[in-house]
Amino acid sequence: MRTITPQVFEFNELSDSAKEKAREWWRTDLPFDTEHIIDDAADIADMFGLDIRQTLKTRADNTYHWAPTVYWSGFCNQGDGASFDGSYKYKAGGLKAVKAHAPKDETLHRIVQRLQEVQRRYFYAVTARIKQNGRYSHEMTMEVDVTHREYRKVKRDDEEEVIDCLRDFARWIYRQLEAEYGYQNSDEVVDETIIINAYEFDEDGNRI
Repeated sequence: MRTITPQVFEFNELSDSAKEKAREWWRTDLPFDTEHIIDDAADIADMFGLDIRQTLKTRADNTYHWAPTVYWSGFCNQGDGASFDGSYKYKAGGLKAVKAHAPKDETLHRIVQRLQEVQRRYFYAVTARIKQNGRYSHEMTMEVDVTHREYRKVKRDDEEEVIDCLRDFARWIYRQLEAEYGYQNSDEVVDETIIINAYEFDEDGNRI
């Protein structure tokens, strides 16, 4: 009987093909962290009067926390996207606050500007309720009910403009998630994370 001691390698000691296998392990087995993206989206939404409903959720360590009710799936299948539950009403200073928070994001500025223009025509009294419906999670699965808080008639074109803006914001959230996914899964970030955590591998790149 003989004992064989396996060789153990740090990431930088692996061949190029073994490094790629190690990266594949990381991308497949470890979760995509979205909490900061969703929280930032909810903070921005609050700036212009969109209140994304909070839901009590469980973290990986079994502690509880309140989190924005944003649904999403991605990033390579038909039906991928983001949606949310919540309510909307005009908030003074919203466009200024959004521009201060994200000065270079012209898409975000246009969404808030368009909502503000509709509100101006109705003396800032337009409201909306948003509810996700269906098994997919993209902007077109959101049911949006647009009303006037004094029960005045909202013209169909203006109603559709509000609905489109809120769906555009859902599209914006999805693009932030997609960009973050690309960043977190880039070779540079994956390599750095593996090295910092001092994971070890066999010569083929299998985690030990």
